[in-house]
Amino acid sequence: MNNAPTMPMVIGSALKKASLMQKIINALSVVAFVLAITTVGGGVYGWLWINNEENQEKIKQQIIESVMQNVPIPGGLTGPALPTKAPGKATGKMKLPSF
Repeated sequence: MNNAPTMPMVIGSALKKASLMQKIINALSVVAFVLAITTVGGGVYGWLWINNEENQEKIKQQIIESVMQNVPIPGGLTGPALPTKAPGKATGKMKLPSF
């Protein structure tokens, strides 16, 4: 007698393997679809949020506050807005430097 598997057994085994492979492919396609939809949805939400006037003002105020806190404005190093009498000796005469 021939111990070779019969044709229905071969087809049944192939269908089970194909069924498992099909399940894996279907699961991967669902995951890819969900990732694509969340990426597009997040991009649209971000675009609408950043183009909102109120949100732009909030962002500007946060940036201004952050800059003002982190960059100190030195009081003694900057001069007045208009020229005043120079500090130190002001004789009015100009001299040539001596070497």
